Amino acid sequence: MEVVVKEVFMRAGLSEDEASEWASYFIDVRKGLHGDCFYGLIYEEEEHRLLMERAREYIDLVHKILKKLEYQHSNKL
Repeated sequence: MEVVVKEVFMRAGLSEDEASEWASYFIDVRKGLHGDCFYGLIYEEEEHRLLMERAREYIDLVHKILKKLEYQHSNKL
């Protein structure tokens, strides 16, 4: 799974190091939170605080990538 996530980030234009870092973060969050789900920015259990502190940065990165892809797609039409 981590390799797939890394490849997606690399296809979106991140360097291999950045892609590896964010893929690892995604996997850590997915494994660390109950039910293997990313519940969102507000999570009250102290044991997950470190994962959640990076959540805004991760979400902003994914939003930026999606906006870039949306722009590229609209220019192809």
